[in-house]
Amino acid sequence: MNPEILKLQEKAVNSLISMWKSKDIITFKSPTGSGKTIMICDFMEKIISEDNDAIFLVSSLSKSELAEQNHESFLNKSITSPIIKPFLIKSETPEERGLKIPFQFNIYSLPIALFKEKSKLFQGIFTNFLKEMIKKGKKLYLIKDEAHIETKHIDNISNFFDKILNVSATPKTTKMHIDVEITEQEALSVNLIKSKKIMGTGELDELDDALEQFIKVKKEYNKILNINPCLLIQISNEEKGLQELGLILKKIENKKEKLKWMYMASDIRDYDTNDIAIKISNKNKKRKWKEYAKSNESLVDIIISKMVITEGWDIPRACMLFQIRDTESKTLTEQMIGRVRRNPILNKWNSPYIPNEARELAMTAWIWGDINDYNRGFTRVKNNSNIIVKTTELLGMKQVYENANFNPKQYLINEFKIIENNDNIFDLAKKWKTLTIDEYNTYWEYVENINDWVNFTYAIDKIKTENHRLVEEYDKTMTIATEEKFSIESYFENTNINLEIDNWIWKIVESNSNEYHFDSNAEKKFARFLRDLRLNTWGKNFYPNSKIKFQYIDDTLKASYPDFILKDFSNTVHIFEVKSINESNHFNFNSEEYKRKIQALRRAYKYCSKITKQNFYIPVLIGSNWRIYTFIDGIEDEKNLDELKKIITT
Repeated sequence: MNPEILKLQEKAVNSLISMWKSKDIITFKSPTGSGKTIMICDFMEKIISEDNDAIFLVSSLSKSELAEQNHESFLNKSITSPIIKPFLIKSETPEERGLKIPFQFNIYSLPIALFKEKSKLFQGIFTNFLKEMIKKGKKLYLIKDEAHIETKHIDNISNFFDKILNVSATPKTTKMHIDVEITEQEALSVNLIKSKKIMGTGELDELDDALEQFIKVKKEYNKILNINPCLLIQISNEEKGLQELGLILKKIENKKEKLKWMYMASDIRDYDTNDIAIKISNKNKKRKWKEYAKSNESLVDIIISKMVITEGWDIPRACMLFQIRDTESKTLTEQMIGRVRRNPILNKWNSPYIPNEARELAMTAWIWGDINDYNRGFTRVKNNSNIIVKTTELLGMKQVYENANFNPKQYLINEFKIIENNDNIFDLAKKWKTLTIDEYNTYWEYVENINDWVNFTYAIDKIKTENHRLVEEYDKTMTIATEEKFSIESYFENTNINLEIDNWIWKIVESNSNEYHFDSNAEKKFARFLRDLRLNTWGKNFYPNSKIKFQYIDDTLKASYPDFILKDFSNTVHIFEVKSINESNHFNFNSEEYKRKIQALRRAYKYCSKITKQNFYIPVLIGSNWRIYTFIDGIEDEKNLDELKKIITT
C-alpha cells in the first residue's frame, strides 16, 4: 500500500482522538473507498488501549451484510491487536428466540434492520444489555456507519451513550457539523480513490458507446491487471426501469463479445443473469451472487440494478458507471459513483509486479450520467491551451545506489548495530508497508534469507533516512521527465472561495459563468494578482487529470502539482506553488510540518529551475503580506509582489 495513504489515514485517526476528548458528538467525512472501516478500527483500538471500560456499538445499514463486513474487519484487526474483542449481534432464528448479547466483548456490530419496533431486540433485550453495561461501570460509545441515513430507533436510545461518532462519505451538512474530513483531493493525491472521467449524460443512446469503451478497457484490464473489470448500470424505478432493462439487455446481447450480465433487483425472486455458473436458486442466493460478483475473478461483466448497490458493498473491480436513473438525490448519486472509485490494486500497490501503466489504468473511473458532477460542488472545465511544461522526476533507488556506490546491506553492517527486538512478525511486516514501491523493490533485492529480512526490517527507518539524503542530492538524481500540457478537461470543487476570471485558459463547460473556485484564500488572492496582469496565457493546474508535476523528497518521495502556470510574452514559463502559514482549521494542518514542506520544496524547485529553464515560485502568505521565494536558473531569491510583476511582464 502507498505509505502516503497510511499517513493520511493516521492523521485522520489522530484528529478524531483529539476531538473525542473535547466533544460528545463528532462527524467524520471521508470518500467512499478511502478506508473508513480501517480508520474506525484504528480509532477504537486507540481508545480501548487507553480505557479498558470503553465499549463501542457500531451500527450499520441493512439486516446483516454491512454489519458482517465491518465485523470481519474488526476480527482481522483483533489478530494483531488482542485488546479488540468484536461481537456481531445477529438473530439466529426468525423468531429471535436465540438472540443473546454476551458482556465480555468491547466492540459490538449491530445491523440496524434488526433493531425494529416489533423485534425482541427493540423491545428490551438491547436496552437491558446497555443498562447492565452501565451498571458494570462501562463507558458506552456509539459509531454510526453511513450516518447520512436516518436511524430513528438508534437515535431514540442515544441517551445511553457517552459519545457518538457519525461516519459517512455523504453526511447531511444541514444536520451535522463536519469535524474531521479527508477531502476528495487528498484521497486522489495518494491514489486512494480513482479519478472520475465524465463520458456522457446517461442517455440510452449513449449505451452502445459505453459498451464499446468497456470492451476496450476490459482487454486492458485482463492483460495488464489480470482483473476482470465491471460496468455498473443503474436504472430507474418501477415500470420505467423494467422498460430500460429490456432495452439494455438487448444491446448487451447484440455484442459479439458475449458479455455476461447480472440483474440485481429489490426482490430476490427477480434476480437474473446469463452466467450459468451462478444461475442457481437457494436461500442464500442474494449473498452468494454478491460475493461472486465482487470477486476480481468473477466472469460477470455488467451489473444492472436500481438501488441495491448504493451502500455497503465493496466491488473495487467496478470501473465504469452508466447511470440512467433520474435521481435528484445527491446522496444516492455520490454513493453509486463511490462504487466505481475504489482502488482495485490498493493492497498490491507496492508490488514489484505492478507496472506504472497498470497503476494509471486502475486509477480511472469512467462515468455516464446526468449528474453535474455528483449534483454537488463540482464544475467541469475545458481548455485548448498549448502551453508546454517540462516536468521532472528523480532517479529510481537502484540507479541512485549504483551512482553513489551504496550498498544498504553493507551499510547495516558498518553503521547500524541490530538490537534484539521482541516485535512479532505482524508488527515487523507493517514496517514494509511504509515504503514506497521503489524502496520496497530495491530493498527486496538485497534480502536473501530470513535474517536479512529481519535486519532490514529493524533498520528500515535508518536506511530510509540515508536513502533520502542520497536522493536529495538533486544535482545527481533529478532529470527532465516529460513535456506536458494542461489536461484538456478537468473539474474543480465548488467552495465559498470564488473569483471572477475572464482572461485565462479555462472555460466552464455547462454555463457561460466566469466564476471559478479555489481551495484556499491564499490561492484566490494570488489568482487575483495573476488575473490583474491581464495576460491570457495562464491557468490553474487543476489536479484531476493533470500530468504537470515535479518529484521531490520530503520524508518520502512526493510529487508537487503546482497551483498556477503562466507563459509570458517572451514564452518563458512561470510555475507557482502557493502556500500560506496562516492558521488553518483543517485537521491535516500542522504549522511546523507545513514549514518543513516549504523548505523541502525550496530545495527541489531551485534545481528544477536550473535543468528545465523554467521559473519557479513559492508565494507564501503570512498574515496579509506575501513572501515570494523565486527560483531562476538555479538561483534562489526573495521578492515582493511588485518585484514579481516586473519579472513576469518585462
